Amino acid sequence: MNHSRKEYFGEILQSEGFSFEKDATDLLTIARLKKWKAFDLSMQVYKDLSGIKNNLPIKDLNWDFKLNQTVVLLDNSSHFNRYRSITLRSSLYPQIKSFPLEPYRRYCRKYEKECLKSAIRVGLWANPEAEEYFGKPAEAGDFFGNGSPGWKLTAINAFFQDLAAFHYGYQLIRISVHDELFSENKLQRLEKLFESRNEKSKELLTKYLHRRLTEVKA
Repeated sequence: MNHSRKEYFGEILQSEGFSFEKDATDLLTIARLKKWKAFDLSMQVYKDLSGIKNNLPIKDLNWDFKLNQTVVLLDNSSHFNRYRSITLRSSLYPQIKSFPLEPYRRYCRKYEKECLKSAIRVGLWANPEAEEYFGKPAEAGDFFGNGSPGWKLTAINAFFQDLAAFHYGYQLIRISVHDELFSENKLQRLEKLFESRNEKSKELLTKYLHRRLTEVKA
């Protein structure tokens, strides 16, 4: 997520007295995937994304915020597209009770054009690491042929976060800029509330945070 949004969210957590780690990490390895009996599942998702190698693009996991056994991830518009939708077909997701599966599937269908606005930004549509695992890109915005290796890498990284949170026993909260709250007699996306940064927006975001934390503990 945009760095300033992340900082703002951290300020809200701090003002509410939450004890948390920012940018916490956990280990992810092939051996750990095999221990979890999740290697074949992961490889299937990788192949569904047209991965070209026989090994997975795994690396240490980063959580935006970690509150004891709850991890929070903030997803910006670049996360929602056809490739993330492919990962959401995995049999993993019905097992994660706190995961907003139907909203995230809907966001992938509805907001891919917003994701495309960032397609020409350096490192998002394609980058050397992504090309190593997913091949050469098509022209930015062109989904014929190989499409975007960068988007595919982002999608499988998100899948690995979800998978690891499940197996580590963490409560997972994913917060999207496309989530909506009722404000001023209309629904407003969180993206707008993050941008406005007034007292009303902060109050709404704080209530939303408390609700999401309560839901995962229910």
